[in-house]
Amino acid sequence: MNHATTKQSDIHVSQTGGALEKTRERRQWVRFILPSVVTMVSWKSGERTISELVNLVNVGGQSATVLTELEPPSNQPFILCFDDGNESTGPIPATLVSKQAVAGKTLATFRFDSVDTSRRIIIHQREQRAWQRSIPKNQQATLSWQDTDRLVSGPCEILNISGGGVAVLTEVPPPANQAIWFSVIVNGEETDPAECRLVDSSREPTGKHLARFEFVALCPFNIFKAAMAPLE
Repeated sequence: MNHATTKQSDIHVSQTGGALEKTRERRQWVRFILPSVVTMVSWKSGERTISELVNLVNVGGQSATVLTELEPPSNQPFILCFDDGNESTGPIPATLVSKQAVAGKTLATFRFDSVDTSRRIIIHQREQRAWQRSIPKNQQATLSWQDTDRLVSGPCEILNISGGGVAVLTEVPPPANQAIWFSVIVNGEETDPAECRLVDSSREPTGKHLARFEFVALCPFNIFKAAMAPLE
């Protein structure tokens, strides 16, 4: 890779790649992000049952995170139901474990009262068309890759992000056919990186490069949350 046109302010070179190796173990904790799965959350309000269709952010064998218009009440039992169009999980009793305001909505995480109840609809959607692309509110990010015995790292600007991949603008074109590590920058700090691979890259009239990446193990929730959180 030719570094002759690389700006020193845009690229940081480290003599060790050990940090990248440690992050490989984190992939086993990645949860599935399935925006095409119809998700409903229900709870009791007096004599009434409130049921709301919500946006599923991610789901695992023990819990799920959703984005909802209505703020779910605290200290209240809930029922979640997932349907992928072919089959439904049926009602899953769950407990609210956290909630926070995000872009005028509520990001809520529920823990299932019984484990693995949603497993039969958790599938890998590898077709890029199956993923809903989101425009991030926080566009600052970093790309890193290994160049022989050096770790090369440079800034990029997020154009859109989904469960399957991310598109960015970058000064330096990343290499193909090798692991790339993508992090979002929040308040000057980088998130834990996610491994991805370059799908295609093209030079824009501005001189920057438009690069599209596919996540190797789907987009981790910390990456998606950091990109979608409003800037303070």
